[in-house]
Amino acid sequence: ARYKRSRAQTMSNTKFVELGDSEINTPTSEIPDIEQNIKRRNKRRLIIAIVILLAVIGIGAIIILRHYIEYEDEGDSNKVITVNMSKHQTSSKSTFTHIYDKYYDRMNISRRRRLETTESLTDYYDEQFYGSITIGGQDFMVLFDTGSSNLWIPDSSCSNCAGSNKFDQSSSSTFKSIYGETFSLSYNSGVISGIVGSDTVELGGLSTSAQFGVVTSSGQGSSAQFDGICGMAYQSLADDYIQPLFQQLYSNELVSQEVFAFDLSSSDSSTLTLGGYDTSKDMLWFDLTSESYYEFGLSYFKVDGTQYNSVYSAISDTGTSFLIGPPSDVTNIGNAIGATYNSDGNYWYVDCDNKSSLKDIEITINTSAYSTQGYTYTLTSDDYILEINGICQIGIGSLENTNFWLLGNVFSRKAYTVYDMANNRVGFENV
Repeated sequence: ARYKRSRAQTMSNTKFVELGDSEINTPTSEIPDIEQNIKRRNKRRLIIAIVILLAVIGIGAIIILRHYIEYEDEGDSNKVITVNMSKHQTSSKSTFTHIYDKYYDRMNISRRRRLETTESLTDYYDEQFYGSITIGGQDFMVLFDTGSSNLWIPDSSCSNCAGSNKFDQSSSSTFKSIYGETFSLSYNSGVISGIVGSDTVELGGLSTSAQFGVVTSSGQGSSAQFDGICGMAYQSLADDYIQPLFQQLYSNELVSQEVFAFDLSSSDSSTLTLGGYDTSKDMLWFDLTSESYYEFGLSYFKVDGTQYNSVYSAISDTGTSFLIGPPSDVTNIGNAIGATYNSDGNYWYVDCDNKSSLKDIEITINTSAYSTQGYTYTLTSDDYILEINGICQIGIGSLENTNFWLLGNVFSRKAYTVYDMANNRVGFENV
């Protein structure tokens, strides 16, 4: 009713003009004032909008800066952990079949040939560094391996799996089987297979939910002293493209940097540091050739100034005990340093009373794949000889069809090693 009365009053006060051919006289002097008012009003609205926008940006910047400052104030010490590791020398011989499987993509062979081949792999006593990890409240000893990317442990149903600790799914209230996902790795000695699961994983005081392989069947035998493997290479190498544990820790902001380091210099106190490294070390850095293995350029393997390497790429691998290379290179180096080859046992050795008579091995690594600049590391007989059960074995071994060298723990014990995934490089202490 009010609307009708208002509308009627408005209509009664309105003057209607009939439009015809005659000129209409209207107060045109008022038009500029109206336009000016509109412009002033729009200008005020624009200014207000700009002020509001700047205020929002400022508040956002303050929030981000505050978060950054708080993060920095936490200090790296709060997000860097150290894991103690044990060293074990096996009492029986083991083969390098696990190495063959890890690197078949880098070898000059097809997968078909790999599955059919009966390659003769050099047989050595193995030296293993492993540490403790907890999954679903259950403890395991795992080999921390920079030559692979999967975390896997044996299931309680696996009768032929290595190690003494096995995962009981029913004992974990947080375990979940990933529907439809299976896990399998092929080795020359057999296949391990199982399912992909998810559970709470604890390492060095850190806890996160992570996916891993649960091995229910193994064709390898049970000679290994560790229960499983914790791969620490890039995700591109992982079976089923499962994100490696360390990268999960970093993604969940449980460590401050995508960096980890191995100190294997002392058998009594070997450590793995996650989320940082000892910055007091004088490090030399070497760029990686890809985000897969920790692979970099290699210049020389020399003995007495003579070069013996036929390939020019190397991979840092903590899951391998020795220096592994092409058979011809290894034969030449073994003879050059003064070692003797045992054809029955397939290993190089020296009389333990004559260890000091063996010559040094010089390894020169390139700073990048496209650089001729390199740094040389010298391994003495004390570095590369392992005395096991009264036999002084040389820490070198051969692998058929390889076009690279593996720098295993014989090299890692010599130089503190940092794996910088954020900058795609590996660092060795300048010794």
